[in-house]
Amino acid sequence: MQTKLSKKLYQKTFKHYDNFKDESGIRRGHPILYFGDLKNYFKQEFKVITVGVNPSSIEFDEERFPKYRKSPYSLEYAQNEYFTLNPYSWFRKYEKLLNHLGYSYGGKINKDNKRYKKAIHTDYITPLTTEEQWSSFSKQNIDLAEKIKQEGFEIWKDLINEIKPDLIIYATNIKNDLKSEMIKKLKYKKVRELVSINKNEKGEPRKGPFTFCYGNIEIHKIKYDILFGGGLGTQWPVPVPQLELDKSKLREVMSSFNYI
Repeated sequence: MQTKLSKKLYQKTFKHYDNFKDESGIRRGHPILYFGDLKNYFKQEFKVITVGVNPSSIEFDEERFPKYRKSPYSLEYAQNEYFTLNPYSWFRKYEKLLNHLGYSYGGKINKDNKRYKKAIHTDYITPLTTEEQWSSFSKQNIDLAEKIKQEGFEIWKDLINEIKPDLIIYATNIKNDLKSEMIKKLKYKKVRELVSINKNEKGEPRKGPFTFCYGNIEIHKIKYDILFGGGLGTQWPVPVPQLELDKSKLREVMSSFNYI
């Protein structure tokens, strides 16, 4: 049966998994290229994705991909229905921001999802799950982590060029990630700052500002728009009440894309 994504991309992804599945610290299961309803995603005129580092090992603590049968088609099917079954609660963090922009992962993450367009989630370092969070795994396995991310990053770039998002949302600690080798490879260019919050929800000074910017990245000579940012020493996203204060700025960006 035919997949939406190319045979070449799936072959590259499964080879990546086979190369590292027996290494210490790698969670056995299967690779996860993306999360969400790719079929409806492709039907939309304006396409939105979110970005993380790599899938959580929690994805395999419970049954979340019951239709997977070690084939590209079954993996794509399982990824497409992910949010309709038993999605990991972590995605609710991004869901709050997506709703502001008229998007949702759908399924059980948001039961009111019919009023929203569908977004999907991707991971830019690797589609493999690690037993510990990537930050810990990479510090304890420096050489192995470097090999994994070199392959995984190329897979992500190939994925982006196949799904062609109009807007990429990457919520992260902007000061740290701007220094990373891979962000530099994406040739990130800041266009303008959208949000800068210096106090927490209690009105107290933050350790560092929550900075959220609009800019561009380049993948295989194709430019993509990105909302990029996060807060120093805090978890993303900031509480919804703070985002509400800057909702007009976020919608202003969407307006510049002729979306609203």
